[in-house]
Formats: sequence, structure tokens, C-alpha cells
Amino acid sequence: MQAIEAVFDRRQRRRVLAPKKGADLVIAQRRIVIKVEQMRGHGVREMGEGGHVLERCRDFSRTAKPVERRLIRMLAEAESFRQELAQPLQTANLYHGLETEKIFAALIVANLSGQPVNATDLATVLDERDRRLLFEILFEEISELTWEEAESCLEALQNKQAERELADVQRSIEANPPGPELRTLLERKQELMRRLVATR
Repeated sequence: MQAIEAVFDRRQRRRVLAPKKGADLVIAQRRIVIKVEQMRGHGVREMGEGGHVLERCRDFSRTAKPVERRLIRMLAEAESFRQELAQPLQTANLYHGLETEKIFAALIVANLSGQPVNATDLATVLDERDRRLLFEILFEEISELTWEEAESCLEALQNKQAERELADVQRSIEANPPGPELRTLLERKQELMRRLVATR
């Protein structure tokens, strides 16, 4: 894992690969990914003809939904808005209950502290599986990170949170509570349903 962190730190400093062209660049990039995968201990990957990757491995990493992966990448690298993004995530606890909750928590603390986000420092407060997932996400090839996409991702998490709360409210209603409590629950159910319908 230290070796992975060292690779990432060097990548953060340089931010670019050595200049190559055409198929040579594709092969070079894939070789880097292969090396990282081997260092993670996820298995063995081989390079075939034409730069194609032949996989012979099992993936032991946790899963993370695309919205979570994009937000994590933004919190780590979107210098122009990562602190602004961390605030609503923290205020509304939008990351609570997610598979990546601990990664989000570490990134949010780092961003709200006003200090630079350092992947190596973050890794020290995560367990092994979360460290692997963090570096897996940070090594992914991605498109440009924008605030417009960040807002869309936040809305997706807000909807997910509302859906979880709606399920909890419905279970409470089915438990047949006393009249005043039941009325409060029914009102909250209607409010959550209106919110979800408005975002569809």
C-alpha cells in the first residue's frame, strides 16, 4: 500500500505521463494500471497483443456507485470548488449510510480544515479495504470535473436520502402508532413523496 501511495504522490506532482503518441501512449497507460493492480494484490493482469489487457484476477475491492466515485474524485481534486462541495455533504449528512461513508468523512474533514488534500495522509485514517477503494477511484480515467455535475450528484444523494427516510417513515406507519404520532408520520410521508416527485 505504501508503494501505491508513493506512485500516487508522484502522479500528483507531475500530473502528466511521459510524452508518447498513438498506440504507444495507450499501452503505456495500461501498463501503469496493470502495475497498480498488481501492487494492490487484486490479482494478475497480462498485456496481450495490441495493448489489450488480459485479466486473470478476482476483484476484492468494495463497490461504489458512480455518483459516489465522482464526488470522491471532486473532493480530492476539484480545487476550484471542492470546499464548497464538502459543505452541503457535511451539513445534510448526505454521505451517511453509503458504502464509501468513511472515505467521504475523511475527505470532508480535510476540505473543511482548509488544508491541501493529500491522499497519503487520508490513507492513514482508513482501513485497508477503504484505502484500496480510495486509490482505485483516484487512479480511474475520468472526464472533466465541473460544478454543474457536482450539483447533479448532490441532488442524487439527496433523493437517495429521502428514499431511505420514506422507507423508515412507512415502517413506522405500519407499526400503527398513536393518533398524533401517526398524523405527523403521514404528513412527513407526503412531504417526502412531493420532494421526490418534484425531482423526477
